[in-house]
Amino acid sequence: MMPPTPVAADNLSGDERQAIKAPFVGYFRAANPPIKAGQELKKGQVIGSIEALGIPNDVESSAGGVVDEVLVKDGEAVEFGQPIALLRSAS
Repeated sequence: MMPPTPVAADNLSGDERQAIKAPFVGYFRAANPPIKAGQELKKGQVIGSIEALGIPNDVESSAGGVVDEVLVKDGEAVEFGQPIALLRSAS
């Protein structure tokens, strides 16, 4: 398995939510257990992996916060830059 790939969390439309985006094209595989709305994430926590060319690559959150919404299901194809989950501030 390759080392985890840091993923940028970008601000969305000026509100408090941030997107964890796919760093490349492939199939998203949810972590076990999968992340869910309301769950608190720490910076660097693995949220799943993206399988490309048969090789799984861990996807980490580059910011801490609470999962507001999970946008991608396990096994779903993702494009480069596609939001996987939305985070909001933990405070």
